[in-house]
Amino acid sequence: MGIKKPLIFCALIAVFVLLNFTIAGAVYIKQDKSQDVMHGIYTANLPDDLKNLPQEPQIPSIGRELAEPKYNGFIVSFPGKPVLLYKKDLQAQGKTTAEINSLVASYKNSLISKHNAVKQAFTKTPSKVGREFYDVYNGMTLYITEQECNQLVSQKLVSGCYKNYQVKIMLNESVPLINADDVWKLPDPHNNSQNLTGKGITIAIIDTGVDSTHPDLDQGKVVQEHCYCQGCCLNGQNESHGPGSAMDDYGHGTHCASIAAGTGEASGGHMKGVATDAKIEAIKVLDS
Repeated sequence: MGIKKPLIFCALIAVFVLLNFTIAGAVYIKQDKSQDVMHGIYTANLPDDLKNLPQEPQIPSIGRELAEPKYNGFIVSFPGKPVLLYKKDLQAQGKTTAEINSLVASYKNSLISKHNAVKQAFTKTPSKVGREFYDVYNGMTLYITEQECNQLVSQKLVSGCYKNYQVKIMLNESVPLINADDVWKLPDPHNNSQNLTGKGITIAIIDTGVDSTHPDLDQGKVVQEHCYCQGCCLNGQNESHGPGSAMDDYGHGTHCASIAAGTGEASGGHMKGVATDAKIEAIKVLDS
């Protein structure tokens, strides 16, 4: 699959648009003074003649405090790399297979001993100890109190202890969680006649394509379609442009487009995307 130069340009535009919308939302949620902090971060390393450029219009803060999401126990991390990363380092050093197997076995035993030191603290309550992880993550799950979590960290038995939050993929929960629905109520600093809902913005979705017939993405939501995909564009071509060129044959790109700008029509308005009034430029670079 060869990625063309126009695709790189579109990708840069997409990143710029998404960052612009995300940063705007972040600024609105925080207190007004956070704008000065963010501006300071971005301008700290600029030449003097560029530091005094006009800033974005000031937007009042929302001031809504969300309830903490539900969580089930804690995830603790231990010092030391997970086994697979340790093994990768050995391979990069040119160790033989026999050397790697021996060193990895010894290393994993050292991780197990550190895990056991924590488990010994709960010998009278073994139900507090959950799953253990070694290969891709060096840690375990514990069903303990926040006080016990802090004690493990202060005693340096673990390097970190984090709440194991319950997460869901439904837009009716994730959109309010990031305060997007509150941002929709704020005036657009560039056009006071409309609110910040993504109107006037086009988001490039570079993925498996976009199903422009989906109820959340039809009615002119998809304004441009392009395909740069080895043998998976229209009629088996490597490149195509125009209506139908970016039809999704897998579903992932359609999913992403709906999260970004879906109208929520299919769910009666309950599952709206983050920038629900934005348009979509569909760019297919992957097949099923």
